[in-house]
Amino acid sequence: MIPVYLLAKPLSYRQALALMRHDNEPELTEKCVVMAFVKKLPEPETVIQDISMQTIRAIINRFERLEREALKPDKMRSWSTRRSEDFIKKAVRRVFLKTIDDRRLFFEILRLVREFSEVRGEPYSKLGRRGRRLNYDPKIVVAILIYKAALDIGYHRLEAKLGELGIDARLPGRRRSRGRRIPSPSLLRKIIAREELGKWLDDFIEWLLRVKAREAAPFVEVKRYVLDGTRMKCGRLVKRVVAGEEKAAKETVDVKYLYNIDVDMYLGARLTSKRAVKELVERLRRGEILLADPEFFNTEVCEMAMARGVICVIKPRKTKPKSLALRLCSEAFDPSLYRLRKCGERGARVLGETVMRHKDRARRENEVRLIATQHNIKTLIRLRIRQKAILRLVTVLRA
Repeated sequence: MIPVYLLAKPLSYRQALALMRHDNEPELTEKCVVMAFVKKLPEPETVIQDISMQTIRAIINRFERLEREALKPDKMRSWSTRRSEDFIKKAVRRVFLKTIDDRRLFFEILRLVREFSEVRGEPYSKLGRRGRRLNYDPKIVVAILIYKAALDIGYHRLEAKLGELGIDARLPGRRRSRGRRIPSPSLLRKIIAREELGKWLDDFIEWLLRVKAREAAPFVEVKRYVLDGTRMKCGRLVKRVVAGEEKAAKETVDVKYLYNIDVDMYLGARLTSKRAVKELVERLRRGEILLADPEFFNTEVCEMAMARGVICVIKPRKTKPKSLALRLCSEAFDPSLYRLRKCGERGARVLGETVMRHKDRARRENEVRLIATQHNIKTLIRLRIRQKAILRLVTVLRA
């Protein structure tokens, strides 16, 4: 049996909030229940907002404590590791796997693409230099490409999946004619190589993080970003010269990405090039924090970040810096904040587990963007489920 305690004296609204601040662990509610009458309550929306904010802050603090524990050696970790964040993560994962099937995932992607197209415009306008007319809706075509990246399948399996879902990507005026209901694999390859689509996807990724993630998690402060790189598998063998001999080795693709560790979403992803890091840093805003390895401790990155008002937490190199920007960055380096850079490995895992199926560089560029986009959409759905799970932990009794 679970004991229930009823406080004799009624509490004020501030006293009730203080009581919840100390006793808001989900596992504690399984041992006992504390009930009390409140003298005067404000509007229900204000009560739910205040209690939700307290609960979310407590969960975030425990999550950061868990991250700090994970960075410690095994012998120095505390014995008690089961916290509120563990229970909520399991609940979110369970609900996501039960409710988000392939059909619902596609239509959720399509809904977000249509919503962003009203703000930004169409993903692409024409096909080819001569302005070939469009037979398929660009919004549905982009949703199909993101859906393909989410399932990590080839074009032929994608065609079978869309046939099962009954998707018709043709424009309303083209549906009477006989033809394919969805674009052919060759047409999808042409579309994925378009530079116009890449710019649209960059803005879409940023919109999912800065607008939709703030709506799904309004009490989470989104400002810590990790700049890092990883390698993607290609599933092919290439010839490489090792010690003067030709040997077969697995082909890989180097990728740079900017990952937010507060909500686990990408702000951008690029193939490794001279301008890749510059384009990623340009997407940061004033007051945000950049965490990076000594690999990115150079004058160009530090000057660009400082000019944009970004707080640089880049580990300095052992050699004494000569430029003023590098000296300022090395003096402002915070080791305790730099340890959170390890949380950016979650972004490397998403890209490292996906197989790159294209050979053309333009297609590879947009394929990396599509992988980041599908991850942001899945994370956005999880954030919504998490918010509902948190609100279920809060019970407001009005006398």
